[in-house]
Amino acid sequence: MVAFSESLRRELDGTGVSVLHLVTPGVDTDMLDATREVYGRHMDADSWGDTSPEEWAAKVVRAVERGDHVLGPGGRLALAKLASRGPAALLDTVSRRMFSRDAR
Repeated sequence: MVAFSESLRRELDGTGVSVLHLVTPGVDTDMLDATREVYGRHMDADSWGDTSPEEWAAKVVRAVERGDHVLGPGGRLALAKLASRGPAALLDTVSRRMFSRDAR
């Protein structure tokens, strides 16, 4: 998605159309509750931060108004996103510590 968003943004440069890559955090919705229930069997889902729908929508509007290219969640999720772009060995180590196939 990152590569697609960046390619599209560059291709549309100068057309009046902008591209904003959203890395959506845990937004406090029924969908997040269901996700937490499933993943909570395999990792500590209670420590996930919640963002209200109104708070996330306001951040998206500000990012659009500023002409940002990327909007991410910040905090610990930003570190996970950064690690996902790093060496595979680092991501493998972090993943092994956070996730288990066996229920906790």
